[in-house]
Amino acid sequence: MAERNVLGIGNRMLNIDELLRNERTIEKLLQNPRTLEILYDYIFKDPDMVRGFYEQLMKEVQGIPRTFPFSHSHSGSDTKSTTETLSGDTDFILTHMTGKATSLNATLQIKDDRLGWNLFEDPVDLTHFFGPTTSQYFDGPFYFAAPYRFAAAGSFVIETVDSSGSANTIDIALHGYVVLKRSR
Repeated sequence: MAERNVLGIGNRMLNIDELLRNERTIEKLLQNPRTLEILYDYIFKDPDMVRGFYEQLMKEVQGIPRTFPFSHSHSGSDTKSTTETLSGDTDFILTHMTGKATSLNATLQIKDDRLGWNLFEDPVDLTHFFGPTTSQYFDGPFYFAAPYRFAAAGSFVIETVDSSGSANTIDIALHGYVVLKRSR
């Protein structure tokens, strides 16, 4: 077994490929940030593993793929925000984002409005997500290290702050899965 395919957690060595094929472990992975942090280097540096991880996640939570597109037209050095409210019976699990912009001289913040939490400690420069580029398209998609679950009937806010000093259109699409809220 190649060293890359083995993960040590405590005193156990786990075969990651086997771990990700076992549907019952996905829910536990979502509940354990430390395990997701350890798996990050393995999963998110291999495009096939990323796709496989999220396909398995979708099966486990019985999710339906969903994209929330946002477009902010800046007139130069200003702030724009858009709020999206979820229906009362579906959660949204954010997995990755894509986008394009006239200029990458801008920052992005995503806020879980229901909980009052920012997904990032500080607004993040778009180049940190998508890399410096000479075209208007980001180098994305950008996959989050851990999926983020927005609760049903909650809302999330996308805020962009332009620093280009001129007209700048920023299109961001949040991708993930909607899942029916489970009865407790």
